[in-house]
Amino acid sequence: AGGGRHVAHLQARSAVAPAAALPSAALAAHQVFYSAFQALLYAMCYHLEGIMQPQPQLPSSADTQLSPAAQAITRLFQAVMPPLLSHWLDPLAACNQSVASEFT
Repeated sequence: AGGGRHVAHLQARSAVAPAAALPSAALAAHQVFYSAFQALLYAMCYHLEGIMQPQPQLPSSADTQLSPAAQAITRLFQAVMPPLLSHWLDPLAACNQSVASEFT
């Protein structure tokens, strides 16, 4: 029952998403992918600024560098997100429009 509710939610979102509506079969077959992708976008929307804050190298040093988490996010945006956003599964089409608009 829970899986059907998620598919219905994704189908409703695809009707108002910026991309073309996705076929129901694609939503059902890939609902975990779409849910995980939207969760990643939510996390970035709400926590990206804090993660990307430079960390001081030493308490007495004026130099700063990115934290390991910020370095991972930088790699995510440079290497992973571009092909993912243009993937044939069109992950933004199944996301909440307000979240998707932050990344288009």
